[in-house]
Amino acid sequence: MITASNSITMREYVEQDDTVHVLFLCPFNNTRSQMAEGLLRHYGKRLFTPHSAGVTPQPVHPLAIAAMNELGIDITNQQSKSLDTMLACEYDYVIIICNQSHCRYPTFPGSPVLLEWTLADPSESVVPVEELLNQFRATRDEIHHRIRSILFGYRSAEQTNSLPEKPFARQYGEPEPYYNAS
Repeated sequence: MITASNSITMREYVEQDDTVHVLFLCPFNNTRSQMAEGLLRHYGKRLFTPHSAGVTPQPVHPLAIAAMNELGIDITNQQSKSLDTMLACEYDYVIIICNQSHCRYPTFPGSPVLLEWTLADPSESVVPVEELLNQFRATRDEIHHRIRSILFGYRSAEQTNSLPEKPFARQYGEPEPYYNAS
């Protein structure tokens, strides 16, 4: 775990690690990207190192924490991070999670595979709490399904000693081109 007291930078950490680094992005880094990070960390041990960030980070939503706790995954200690702090690192995959297609984010160093997952943000709903929790569960379940499908494909390939070059792209299709958010 990288902390402020460590002498290694995040960029150095990513460069020296041989796991697959995945960055999940969403506007606020308080719900969907936090759930995705927690799920990939839980299920993708030893293969993946997940990260998450947002354009305008907000505290992790308590209902995201509650929905994840139902699966036995604790994301209470995950912190919301600004995209600006993550731009110096090179990732193998960048998965952008937003409400509508074609969200705009800056270009990333290296050549990460870019994917876009269009998922509603339950934290933006104005409904009674019990219904809101159900929306968080539905979002969690959709992310859970996508993460498990990715991991299944990756682990199947690992058993034959032929890791796929682009497992996410094969699973969910090639992304549309992205443009600088200038």
